[in-house]
Amino acid sequence: MSAQEEDPNKGEDRALPIKVLLLGEPACGKTALMKAFVHGRHVVDTYRPTPGLDFASKTVFLPDAQVYMHVWDFAGARQFQSLLRPYARTCFAVLLVYDVTDEASFDALDHWAALAQEDPGTRPQLALVGMKSDLADKRQVTREAAKLKALCLGAELFEVSVHNPNKVRLPFHHLAHAACQQQLETEPTATGHQDDAHAAARPGSTSEEDEGAVGWISWLYTGVVGSIKAVAVTMSNCVSPWVCSAPQSHDDSADDSPYQHHNKRETTRANDGSSSRSSSRNRSTEHTRRQHLQPAAMELKAVTS
Repeated sequence: MSAQEEDPNKGEDRALPIKVLLLGEPACGKTALMKAFVHGRHVVDTYRPTPGLDFASKTVFLPDAQVYMHVWDFAGARQFQSLLRPYARTCFAVLLVYDVTDEASFDALDHWAALAQEDPGTRPQLALVGMKSDLADKRQVTREAAKLKALCLGAELFEVSVHNPNKVRLPFHHLAHAACQQQLETEPTATGHQDDAHAAARPGSTSEEDEGAVGWISWLYTGVVGSIKAVAVTMSNCVSPWVCSAPQSHDDSADDSPYQHHNKRETTRANDGSSSRSSSRNRSTEHTRRQHLQPAAMELKAVTS
């Protein structure tokens, strides 16, 4: 048993499970392929037609993942083909098996591919597996013809021999890599939808794009306001000297400002007050002078009389 393929039940709980169907004509090598893959070696056994369906499982250990494979060996007899549809609907991949020494099994691949994709929307991964590649002297199907068939079906091509475990593993490892790649492509989308839902459920929460938009708008607003202030200061500096140096009109009749009328009234009142105070002071001074002069006048009057 290789280092990358161990006990079939080990690690299946944390591995990615997939279903793989083996389809092809009777006696083309489907059962031998499944047993060689599961056991890691060629299992010598007397040929017996598969009674409807056979099943085996194994965990494939990749460098960064594990894939738990359910392998279904479907009988090639025509009376069992009516049972194929539910299995084909739920499987991840189909291995179309043929015998390189039997051209009839190769020609029937189109029929099996059509059965695997019979339901609308059912598009499993396809791979062609040519068995008995070690019997070069008995080959009836050339590799070029097999490549053309694989191209027409949109499938990968593998030619294997049950006596070579390394080649037996190739189609199954190909499907394991394809399953992991498909999971990586679908997981970020689901995670992204969940994150968006959680973000929408949190009040006041914003995404990184929203925060960037808010920052950009704030920067634009600050720049526009600063520009307006600069223009206002410049215009004020240019207009103020012109206003201050403009000639003033002294035409009182043309000045209708309420503030100026008020100032005039206040000025008149101040002038009237000043005049009153001046008159009072003058009268007081005259009265004092008369008081000082009155005795002298009386004495002068007495002398002259």
